[in-house]
Amino acid sequence: MASVTLTAAWLHLAAAQSTYVTFDAQTVSETADRPVDVKRYAAGRLRSIVQPGVGKTIEIAALHVTRATVDTLRGWVGETVMFRDPMSRKVFGVFGALSVEEVVGFDTRPNISMQLQETTWNEEV
Repeated sequence: MASVTLTAAWLHLAAAQSTYVTFDAQTVSETADRPVDVKRYAAGRLRSIVQPGVGKTIEIAALHVTRATVDTLRGWVGETVMFRDPMSRKVFGVFGALSVEEVVGFDTRPNISMQLQETTWNEEV
């Protein structure tokens, strides 16, 4: 069985794989969530109402990315993208905001962070 080891994280539009960006991800953290609502019933009883399905949020932070990468990512806000991290995990999702931290000093390339909300995407082979 073949194994792929990536040295950087990369991101591309799900519909157009020819345009992509790569960057060294400082942190990639994953949170699984499931919508739960707690209701109070007679005699003070509490019951949980659980929605089907488990969602995933990926928080990505990268240091010292290029200005071209920042410009490209700004254009992709709200679009479905495919994210592949250095551990070869693949996630399709949407990020609604891109945080850019400008750095003052020797290396003035900005730092970025985003939250990628997992979505369903059908890949054709």
